[in-house]
Amino acid sequence: MHKPTVQRLNELGRWIDSQLLPHPWRTIGCGNYAAVLHHPRHPDLVVKVYVPGRPGLEQEAEVYRRIGCHRAFSQCFHVGEGYLVLRRLQGSPTQPAEGCMVTTCTVAT
Repeated sequence: MHKPTVQRLNELGRWIDSQLLPHPWRTIGCGNYAAVLHHPRHPDLVVKVYVPGRPGLEQEAEVYRRIGCHRAFSQCFHVGEGYLVLRRLQGSPTQPAEGCMVTTCTVAT
């Protein structure tokens, strides 16, 4: 299996937006095991949806629990069956996120 290119992942994201997601949900990113979705009514949140049957969600939720609040990492607000609700970080990999200081840190179980 070949590693997906950025172009192919962007094409997959556009296909998910047009074929699978109800309006106005949008794909922010997608990869081999999950897609990150956004709804405009909740600008500070994203939903990371795992591929059905793919392991790793519980481990990722535990990592968020251990990190707690940190301006460089997202924060998990809820763990559901097959998805995580996370704080949306603004910025890019080369620039620090802006406005992401959080005063409370909780992970739903």
